[in-house]
Amino acid sequence: MINKLLTFLSLASVLAYSSCDNDDPMEEPPILLENYIQFKADGNFIDCDYKILLQDPVFNAYYVKGESVEMRRLVTDANTEGMNFQIDRFDMENTALPVTITYSTDLSQPTVTAIYTNDQNVSYGSSSDDTKFSITINSYEENLITCNFSGQLFTSGANTQEITLTQGVVNLELIEY
Repeated sequence: MINKLLTFLSLASVLAYSSCDNDDPMEEPPILLENYIQFKADGNFIDCDYKILLQDPVFNAYYVKGESVEMRRLVTDANTEGMNFQIDRFDMENTALPVTITYSTDLSQPTVTAIYTNDQNVSYGSSSDDTKFSITINSYEENLITCNFSGQLFTSGANTQEITLTQGVVNLELIEY
């Protein structure tokens, strides 16, 4: 009798354990997106991967009706060093990608404004010379935008300084408005 009871309890525990299926074993866990803007500024590697809490949806967004994209990341929390992009007059939903965008005053063409602020709080921006800076939007799928960029940015004022950005990569999740 005890042997039958032990056998029954063993079988019951095996069945109970095997029926505890929390999730489909074939279901993959969600992929965590790496959100960053990386580039070299005059040959120095810059990794902007700090998310601006509570402001991230504003600074990393695609405004459908306004046909604009904003992207921003900082290097750290304690410093203003970072990279900002503003792309206007750009209908991402109806544009074949990849597409390269430069500064343009033509109201029928997309335009980009880029600002890099270094660790000394000096800001460099794109100029009205459309041959100096460009960004290529490679893909936009499931709110993830990937881009490459390069070119020269300039300080404003009497003593204009130039900085060269190379090997620029953007990988950000955008909020769509």
